[in-house]
Amino acid sequence: MFVYIASRWVWTALIGFLLTALVSVGVFATPGTADRLRHPEDVGPLVGTLVQSVGLGLALIAGVAAVIAWFGHRNRD
Repeated sequence: MFVYIASRWVWTALIGFLLTALVSVGVFATPGTADRLRHPEDVGPLVGTLVQSVGLGLALIAGVAAVIAWFGHRNRD
């Protein structure tokens, strides 16, 4: 219910996008991510890191799309 109500406000999409961007910087700044991706013989950490990376990429795309959609909707009114 909160997501439906909060979808009217751009600040919720901006906060989601900014938090996702912050996590993205952290993922690429830590050496652990690269280590897990360099050792494919450790299947569990590799798959976990890949799933998290794909989810993070999708969250970034969705955040950008939500902000763009909100500003596009606002300009039409």
